[in-house]
Amino acid sequence: MKTQHIDKIQKRALLVDAANKLVWLDRITAAAYMGIGTTHLDILIKQHSLPASKLGGRVIVKRHDIDEYLR
Repeated sequence: MKTQHIDKIQKRALLVDAANKLVWLDRITAAAYMGIGTTHLDILIKQHSLPASKLGGRVIVKRHDIDEYLR
């Protein structure tokens, strides 16, 4: 159980590191970058609090928009 938790933390850290190098983030990477779950991210997008686009059925968010939202 403890190993699974550590693996999850390490994966999230890798996603956040990757997010710092990308302009557009998928919803999983965007949520990790923000430190929230994907459900909460989906709510922010649905409420139009955070702008998002669709690309081939995938939701993508600009890192700049996330940084603006977090400020």
